[in-house]
Amino acid sequence: MPIFSRIASTVALCVLLFNACVPPTKKAETPTSVDLSNPDVQKMLTFQNDQNLDSLKSYFSHPSSLLRLMAVNAFASFQDKSVGDSIVLKLKDSNFEVRAAAAYVLGQLGDSTHLPALISAFAGQDSININNQYNANVLEAIGKIGGIREADLLSSVETYRTTDTLLLTGQIKALYRFGLRNIIPQNGVKLSLKYLENPEVDREVKLMCAHYLARTRDIKLDDEAASITKIIANTQDVDIKMALALSLGKCKTQDCKEVLASLVFGNDDYRIRANAVRALTAFLPDQGIADTILTLTTDKDPHVALTAADAVLKIKTPGLISSFWRADSIVENPMIKAKLLQAIMNNQSLFLTVSKEGIKNLALQRKNQATDPFVKAEYIKVLGYDPYQYVNIIAIPTTSKLEEMAKVEALNNIINSPDFIAAYKNNYIKVKREILYYFASKIREGDSGVAAFTAPILADEKNQAKTLLRDSTFLEESMSKMVQPRDLETVIELNKLSKYLFDTTYTEQTSKVKALNFNTLSTLMDSAEVVVKTTKGNITIMLYPRLAPATVSNFLELCKSDYFDDKIFHRVVPNFVIQTGCPRGDGFGSMDYTIRSELGRKSYNEAGYVGMASAGLHTESSQFFITHSPTPHLDGRYTLFGKVIKGMDVVHQIVLGDKIIDAILSK
Repeated sequence: MPIFSRIASTVALCVLLFNACVPPTKKAETPTSVDLSNPDVQKMLTFQNDQNLDSLKSYFSHPSSLLRLMAVNAFASFQDKSVGDSIVLKLKDSNFEVRAAAAYVLGQLGDSTHLPALISAFAGQDSININNQYNANVLEAIGKIGGIREADLLSSVETYRTTDTLLLTGQIKALYRFGLRNIIPQNGVKLSLKYLENPEVDREVKLMCAHYLARTRDIKLDDEAASITKIIANTQDVDIKMALALSLGKCKTQDCKEVLASLVFGNDDYRIRANAVRALTAFLPDQGIADTILTLTTDKDPHVALTAADAVLKIKTPGLISSFWRADSIVENPMIKAKLLQAIMNNQSLFLTVSKEGIKNLALQRKNQATDPFVKAEYIKVLGYDPYQYVNIIAIPTTSKLEEMAKVEALNNIINSPDFIAAYKNNYIKVKREILYYFASKIREGDSGVAAFTAPILADEKNQAKTLLRDSTFLEESMSKMVQPRDLETVIELNKLSKYLFDTTYTEQTSKVKALNFNTLSTLMDSAEVVVKTTKGNITIMLYPRLAPATVSNFLELCKSDYFDDKIFHRVVPNFVIQTGCPRGDGFGSMDYTIRSELGRKSYNEAGYVGMASAGLHTESSQFFITHSPTPHLDGRYTLFGKVIKGMDVVHQIVLGDKIIDAILSK
């Protein structure tokens, strides 16, 4: 950007963003609600589904504000930067919803050249909040494409009234978006704490402040520790408390440790406790913290116990080995027992080969006794903490693709172990090459899941595959076995690997998009509900057909065909999501079609939202997830198409390996 433009936009940002009160504006036209039986609406949705971008753009000047809105909104999902200049013009649309959509889309496009237009588009505040709704979108969009200069200016704005909830939310969402890109303004923390401490500030604003402190990776909070701990002590809001618990991991004070310990043991809500456990890992190798984490592996709540078990893998304290063994003797959960064995192996000296051999034999014995493929895979990973076990790992017979992936993960752990070179001395390059050749052979076999899992490992620069692998035939053979678009995720990963190793790519087919079923959609109301019957109980989901028609249409057809029957919850991350719908049961399966992404402005700002898993834009098909808590970092990235209205207690009970029994439309 030329220097004059930079100065001009800075002046505009200072003038407009600091503006807090101007005369009221005239009430704007409101678009009619989307009627899915309307032929014009169906035509627009068909254009979207067919990715007919030129036809969509032709509606930017349509007399109907609804159709203009639908046309602009569509580009939030397509993210075609060539449309940016046309979207900029819609910042001046006569309808405030269209203007707000245009601002949102510009943020989604991620093109910083549109930053001056966004800044200039910021409107004066009015008494009926029309401009405030629009300005909130403008501010968040600035957070998605602006730099440190804009972040610093925005974080210094303190002229918004406490009653200006929409503006305050937009401001903090902007800081949050900056934070997700690791752009950290000077006054961001100060402003967040100011809003968190003010009893007059709306809860929605405070929640975003808490997430800003929790999710901004490199933020420093030592000096703010006392303020954060006080806020935690004074709030009864579980969502805010669990986010702030994570933020305490960025403080290195004794008070923070004590507060986290109190949260771990003094709360009934497992989500707060799980976040506190994660935060405590920042204080390792502190002996007391290690003891606390280890104690929690025996916790009665499975989510807390599993979170603690994952945290145990970060403990490198050989003096605790006997404590690990004691925990192993108490714990009944086989998944946690497997992780404890991993921790024991990880803390064994490189040269205690006899002891490690005993652990290996125990792990393989337990693996063979297990019936759960997830548990079997976890026991294989035990051997990955001993560099001498690479031959034994390759030789392990497997009964599932999950176990094959576990072997790859274990071998990758070996070549990245700090003991790897010491174990093999001058032969370490030879051993690494053998392991990389093994990875290539797994890709060559052409299983889509194993290939998709292994490809990023070979593409990891620290593994030196570019130096040690010369022959591309393993990629060509694997690609010849892929069926697109079913294996599109795998093709994407193989292309990344091929580009890295050989500077070549293969064709990606994304055109087989499933058609919309208007017969189904046109009869649905916003109150349409699906009951998902699981092995833990029933979950009732209210669908959003007007927000995500393609997704809802596909979801209902899968329900009607009994597709979801017997599908496994293959991914459970405590206090994040439960995920299911994979035809393979390992997270790498898809259908023989895709559906388009539908990335609207609705936020994952509460627990229980239902979204589509994806490997990128327009790669969704059957896998979906349900959130345990607010997850605003998913906004604009994953299609949101429903919300749990009954059965959140069941959602929180679901663990890895639980199943769907049936999924039916109830009303």
